[in-house]
Amino acid sequence: MTHHGVLKRNEDDVKIRVVFNPTERDTQGSSLNDCLLAGPKLHQEISAVITRFRLRPVAVTCDIRQMFRCIIVHPDDRKYFHIFWRSNPNEPIREWEHTRVIFGATSSPFLANRTIQKLVEDEGRYYPKAALALSHQTFVDDILTGATSKTEALELKRQLISLLKAGGFELGKWSSSDQGIIQNLEGSLELPMGTIQSAVKVLGMFWETKKDVFQYKIQGINEPATKRGLLSRVARTYDINGYLSPFTFLLKSLIQRLWLLKLEWDDPLPNDIMGKWTAIKSELHLIESLAIPRCIYKTEISCATLIGFSDASNLGMAAVLYLRIKANGFYLVNLVSAKTKVAPLKSWTIPRLELGAACLLSKLLITTIEACKPLISLTDSICLVDSTTVLGWINTPPYKLKTFISNRVVQIQDNAPTARWRSPTTFYKSELAFHHDVLEIWEVSPLNT
Repeated sequence: MTHHGVLKRNEDDVKIRVVFNPTERDTQGSSLNDCLLAGPKLHQEISAVITRFRLRPVAVTCDIRQMFRCIIVHPDDRKYFHIFWRSNPNEPIREWEHTRVIFGATSSPFLANRTIQKLVEDEGRYYPKAALALSHQTFVDDILTGATSKTEALELKRQLISLLKAGGFELGKWSSSDQGIIQNLEGSLELPMGTIQSAVKVLGMFWETKKDVFQYKIQGINEPATKRGLLSRVARTYDINGYLSPFTFLLKSLIQRLWLLKLEWDDPLPNDIMGKWTAIKSELHLIESLAIPRCIYKTEISCATLIGFSDASNLGMAAVLYLRIKANGFYLVNLVSAKTKVAPLKSWTIPRLELGAACLLSKLLITTIEACKPLISLTDSICLVDSTTVLGWINTPPYKLKTFISNRVVQIQDNAPTARWRSPTTFYKSELAFHHDVLEIWEVSPLNT
């Protein structure tokens, strides 16, 4: 294998990581990666990890230091991981055998995740809180977990350190919404003593630990006014749970229009699209003022309900999902996830677009239910659609429907078998009738107003 260094430049320092190249092909055109099995996918979905990260009042994050290099390759397999090396040009070239899991190999992610799974299987019964965090609140080497109190968080931290140590791993880059939890671990943050890291990046999102909110940092707002520039902005806007869906959908709809015009990648934009693109760029910096609450609730809950909305127009389809929690007689509502999709180039009728939006909502629902399952118990799921036609289709046996509609109805019923599909008007009337003698206060995050 050939190998090279990858530089990672931060504001304060520069780090280098060695990356090996198992994609190098031999004289027969084969590479090591071609001969390795990738293994089944064992890692958690990023969106699910972030959702679970929002379900505990006290947040704790850390990562497994040099995770791949802590895992020893079986002696029988080391013969496949050889490199050439010499310390200076005057020395003869020597062939070395790599004994640890390497960056870049097809099998490495599976080996790393399977090792953590095996560690949980063998030692997790002694550290139940840490075992839960490694099983459901970890993406590869990043651990995003939390607790209901500071005391519980300190115990969680102790268990994580002990469990990972049992497997030969070390934890670093500790952060928390309660700085007292990591006060004695400042050295692991690689910061000068007496300083606390305020804003950290967790799975691509910026988390302001003191305010305990997610924020966005917009970089490079000088993209050229071309199809390539618009696509670059969409690709660089990281929004895994759809918190910026109104913004990203606008960009995607502009790109679709450019596609229909069959412009080349670097052709100038038409005047009408150019005007919209200029307006978007002038307001792009406002995204940095958004603050999305990291914690969804901070007290013991009596019931939790997922409430989703779906809608469509000639431009596209959209779905959004909220988690409504009742705690101490109050309702708290927070945006959990959203998803948009531009209308297909082959024209669909409005009812079919509405059905497509309902499909989007059902997919959001099943992924969110799975994400919440390890940490909270959901009492109900309500999906609101303002199309009576779609509601009629969903409540009709699929064999009675046309193929296009039947396939999507089956998908909706499979994704959300226990969800209650209602019209918004009916739902609001029933809620008002139920709460007519009780004064309820709804606390809504800024994005939900």
